Parts: sequence; structure tokens; C-alpha cells
Amino acid sequence: MKKNIFLVAIMAFVGMANAQMVKPTELVSKYSSFNGQNIAVSDFKGSIRGTGAVSVNSTAVNPVRVAAPGTTAPGVNTGNDPSRVNQVQFCKIIKDYKIVDFTANGAASCGCFYLPTKMVAKFQDIQKMGAKMMVRVDVDSKSKVNKITGIDSF
Repeated sequence: MKKNIFLVAIMAFVGMANAQMVKPTELVSKYSSFNGQNIAVSDFKGSIRGTGAVSVNSTAVNPVRVAAPGTTAPGVNTGNDPSRVNQVQFCKIIKDYKIVDFTANGAASCGCFYLPTKMVAKFQDIQKMGAKMMVRVDVDSKSKVNKITGIDSF
């Protein structure tokens, strides 16, 4: 039994070490080149859709406003301001996953990010601490369904 636990721990460590570390801006700019890879995104910022704001040092972090396909969310700028998202991509609901609105310039082109429900508490705890977050993501640039497979703080 101890050998199995030790083997699993080593495999997890090797898998984490093999994941390519990228910054959010690099993920956005080279998104299609990461197709089929498990990558580690440093300084990941995002909010879990539908859970409301997370308080960090008495400052609320507001989630991205979501629009249905073909419409624009209320309060979203439809002008030429590149710092604002004109239209948020519609993400389908997947059983046992929560949708994470990834916050980075151009992030809408990266599709949808899904977090297993069993990792939600850890995700929120790291946000509440105000620590930087690193997530491991299985990238699928063809379907634009990206699944978060691990979360760490640093």
C-alpha cells in the first residue's frame, strides 16, 4: 500500500514538473500552440461564475458580466475600448464542473475554463488569502474547452 501511495506521489510530481509554465498573456497570444497540452499558468486570475464577488483584503473582486449568445451583457462597453470585453463567450454547463471566467486581455478568444467542483473551495481560499495562483490546465484549442486539473498558490 505504501509503495502505491509513493508511486502516485512521484507520478504527480513528475506530471507537475513536465507541465510547461506560461504567463496569462502568453496563453492568450499562443493559445492554439498549446492544444492538447497540460500547461501551468502562473499568476492566474479569474472568478467562478455564479458565486459572486470574493473579498480580498476588504476589496471586492467582481466577476465578469456574462451575456447570452448574440447579446451584450448590461454595463458592458460596446465602444472601441480594448480594455473591456465587448461580448463574453457563452460556455455550456458541464456536470461536476464550475465555469471560471479567466481574466486577461484577449481571454475571450481562449474559450471556456472549467474547474472541478471538488477544487472550488481551494480556488476560493487562495483568492481570499490574496496569494498568487498557479493552475494546471488541459488545453483544447479546437473545442475551446479547457479543464483545470490542479491549483497551487505561490
